[in-house]
Amino acid sequence: VSLNNSTPYYPITLAPDADECPRILIPERSDADAAAIEDKNPTPASVHPEFAFADGNVEIRTTDQAFWVHEYHLNKFAVFAALIQEARKSETIPGSGRRFILACDKKTKGEDIYNTLKVIYASHIDGIPDFSSSTLTSTLRIASLFDYPALRNFAISKLEGMNIPAIQRIQLSDEFTLPSWETPAFSELCSRKEPISQAEAEILGMKRFVEIERLRNASKP
Repeated sequence: VSLNNSTPYYPITLAPDADECPRILIPERSDADAAAIEDKNPTPASVHPEFAFADGNVEIRTTDQAFWVHEYHLNKFAVFAALIQEARKSETIPGSGRRFILACDKKTKGEDIYNTLKVIYASHIDGIPDFSSSTLTSTLRIASLFDYPALRNFAISKLEGMNIPAIQRIQLSDEFTLPSWETPAFSELCSRKEPISQAEAEILGMKRFVEIERLRNASKP
């Protein structure tokens, strides 16, 4: 079976000796300097069939999913690279070939990891694939969290070319610190005919909601 018509993958399950693999817990702040070796052995999550590479020497583990991937891809993320080096230091038998396990905190979703892997493993021979906004948002989230500036910039540039609703652009601006997205989206909400919905007001917060309503009322004849 192949991924993106070029990369082979193998739908296999966790190896019996997986608990002997060096395991690193990624703290909630994702600070590589604060990384600590995990003492407990949680129940392994199922390995995603699209990213279960038999020769993948790193396992990324979230609460609901695991991925067997290649170190050379993860080394482009500064935080992952530091964690892998920390795992090497804790390796009982250096060069044993066992898979390193990076256990993510509960806030890191398997879906975000999966979408990001789709992007970084995609073949660009025939051009960059058309990724969905949800895939690119996941990629932006993981690239920001685990420090991969080039991937973050790629996701931002692709999202900027999409027709994303104003309120969603504001939401993304808040989460990923993209102030240049907020002003035009704010203007769109001020000038549109439809009233601000309750869900949109919750995203905006009281201060921005009041300001939008003030500007909308001021523009009425």
